[in-house]
Amino acid sequence: METPGRKKKRLQPYTIPELLRNTIEIYRANIRAFVLPVALVIVPITALNTLISFWTIDRLRQSGLDLTTLSNPNRSRAFFSDPTIFSKLFSELALILLVALGVSLIGTLITQILINGLITYITSENQLGRQATLRQTLSAVRGRLSSLGLALIAYTIILIGLSIALAVILFACGLGLGLLAYVGLILSAFITPVMILENVGVGDGIRRAWSLGKARIWPIVGLMVAFVAASFVIGLIETAFISALYGRSSPLDFNLGIELVQFILTAVTTIFLTPLLPIGYTLIYYDARVRLESLDMALDKLDKTDPRPSDVESPQPAGPFMSSDDFVNLALLTAGLFVLLLIYAAITYAGGTRGIGGL
Repeated sequence: METPGRKKKRLQPYTIPELLRNTIEIYRANIRAFVLPVALVIVPITALNTLISFWTIDRLRQSGLDLTTLSNPNRSRAFFSDPTIFSKLFSELALILLVALGVSLIGTLITQILINGLITYITSENQLGRQATLRQTLSAVRGRLSSLGLALIAYTIILIGLSIALAVILFACGLGLGLLAYVGLILSAFITPVMILENVGVGDGIRRAWSLGKARIWPIVGLMVAFVAASFVIGLIETAFISALYGRSSPLDFNLGIELVQFILTAVTTIFLTPLLPIGYTLIYYDARVRLESLDMALDKLDKTDPRPSDVESPQPAGPFMSSDDFVNLALLTAGLFVLLLIYAAITYAGGTRGIGGL
């Protein structure tokens, strides 16, 4: 039912500035409903990641490796010339990477299901002129969480398979990275809204996410750029603060007080940043369905006081898997990533050159 005192909203497409502004407005209007579930999931995951960091430092210390030499290019050259040391470092780093990757994948999957699923539904209700409590949201989405989990696992397998397939052939010339980013952005943006808000199976959900997402690739990119920029600025501030706490001591020197401060900063930052992307993705989902499928008119035709996208039959994806416009978008995204990589490499090289010159 519609919330008393709230007028039914008129669904409409968005420009990128309108998308960013509405994302912030919805976040501010529902901040308590967003932050609570995020905190309940993020705090234990952040604590686990912190423990993994402690374990990593302890493993490196026990290995007897003098990691301070790695900061000096001249000394690190001799460091890696010893096959015994290099083999030991490689085995330690391989184990650390395997554990960290496994924890990261599990944490990401849990976050996508428990956080993004809830935030997507709350945002959807807001778009339809209603407000949903956390209890109402849990009741509404719990039957879809297992399907969402399966779809996200399938999405992860697709990305891993694509990465392996492209590793040798296309990554060398930069094309593989663009294709991987293109597929990853489209599916990550639309899988959760489709699986939570529509009555579709895993296969149909992935196909619909692809069909809708590739038609709105640039709003997705715009939202991601804004999110990354905000995260980068906040990360710089956080890093500068932590560096000031460490002073001249090495990050490998354990200090409980500093580690506690870093844990709190990381948890708070993550909690308040995490809702932004799923809110924005849900708005882009509605934008795509209004533009491509006239969802607004389909909902108006329903003889219900509180219609939702799940009450409308989900159209089967029409058109080719990739149209000429899609190939152009892929080429533009790949070119943009290639330019960014060149700029990053140039900045890194210039910084390294100055560092060596200052020795």
